[in-house]
Amino acid sequence: MSDACLAPQGTKRNQPAIDFCIPPQGLKGGVAAPTFVPTDIAGLVAWYDADDASTITESGGLVSQWDDKSGQGNHVAQGTSTLQPLTVDAQQNGRAIVRTDGIDDYIYVNAFSGGAIGNGHTVLIALKPDARAGVHVFYDGRNSGATRSETYNNSGTYAYFSGVVNATTTNVATGFTQLTTVYHNVNGLLRENGVEIDTGSTGASQMNGLIVGSFQAVTNVWAAQDVGEILIYDSILAGTDLTDAENYLKARWDTP
Repeated sequence: MSDACLAPQGTKRNQPAIDFCIPPQGLKGGVAAPTFVPTDIAGLVAWYDADDASTITESGGLVSQWDDKSGQGNHVAQGTSTLQPLTVDAQQNGRAIVRTDGIDDYIYVNAFSGGAIGNGHTVLIALKPDARAGVHVFYDGRNSGATRSETYNNSGTYAYFSGVVNATTTNVATGFTQLTTVYHNVNGLLRENGVEIDTGSTGASQMNGLIVGSFQAVTNVWAAQDVGEILIYDSILAGTDLTDAENYLKARWDTP
């Protein structure tokens, strides 16, 4: 009998005992429990994984397209070679990243395939953010006005916006970190590495499209950053869903 198997108590005389195998924790029926993937949570609009080479179209390291793994077809692209970010191998936890230079690199999709996602959506990102002085936008919705959601370095501390600016007092990390932003007109929040650092109204803007490395209007707020992974959901993640998604990114990118 294995250490994980127990014989039942009260076996009748002259009847053979029957082993009942109780699998170790983390196993189901003796088979390893399935590993969480972002598509396990409903409402995944976009999923970008810099370490999945099959999703990266590049030439000489310059990225012309970064495919969405959600199945929604929201691939981000950059057709101008001088504005293309870099793919760089083995930069964080042995994984490849996509790097924008903080000068003029960005990559984008103009609109999501299913249209704008409404008030009450969640973006998770694993990255080494731009911690330089000034304003540097990590990502934003691609369209202007009422279809924007962004998280950024606001002169050294984090801020997030979806119609209303929420400025925090938390310093921007200088190493790889994980940010979770909920954009909502009442229950907005920002978390870093699983810890809530700010709450409040972000405004009620929708989000349509995505730009990585700059502001939606592509101005002088470029971000010099290494991006590992981005997850975008069309709902407010909470409870087990939120924990699962954040733990997934932590395990892959070795964030604090």
